[in-house]
Amino acid sequence: MISINKAIHFFLLLLGGIGIHCGMAADYNVGNNFSSDYVINDVNDPTLTLVRGRTYTFAINTPNHPFYIKTNAVTGSSASYNNGVTGNGIGSGTLTFAVPASAPNSLVYICSLHSAMQGTLIITNPPPAPAVISKPRQPAPGQVSFDVTGTVGRTHVIEATTNVASGWVAIGTNPPPNASFTFTDVNATGVPARYYRVLTR
Repeated sequence: MISINKAIHFFLLLLGGIGIHCGMAADYNVGNNFSSDYVINDVNDPTLTLVRGRTYTFAINTPNHPFYIKTNAVTGSSASYNNGVTGNGIGSGTLTFAVPASAPNSLVYICSLHSAMQGTLIITNPPPAPAVISKPRQPAPGQVSFDVTGTVGRTHVIEATTNVASGWVAIGTNPPPNASFTFTDVNATGVPARYYRVLTR
């Protein structure tokens, strides 16, 4: 927390998740239910959501059921999606998918021999990075200014309160599509403490 003149306080509250993708275990354990389903993490043919820019591992244990990532739900090896995929079409081992920024919004996984063994891969963009408040200053009595650095093309809502447990009120937004801007609160007078946060939408 930064304090100016012992009366105006700043802090940054990050809302939303920051994903950390690490570890040795596979993201998805893939088995099979005879020739009718892939069983992924104990669910038959689930729809999986993958995020562009992240890498996923599939531990494949489906002998005689080659596991493919494809653009269309067809058997054989046609329509294979190989951009960022290592191990496409294996029946045992590890398939790795480094989801590229150019990946389509929807792909499928399918057995090259049995059309009933298939599911959908939904490809999404990563969430925006949280905005950062910096350089707090008091340009004039009763005013507070600070810089905000956020994500281009996103709306950043400035909120303020005198009680961090409740009562947050929107007091401004960035001029789209700017990611970096200076915000000045001209109503910061007469309160013992005022807290600020930035929400990215």
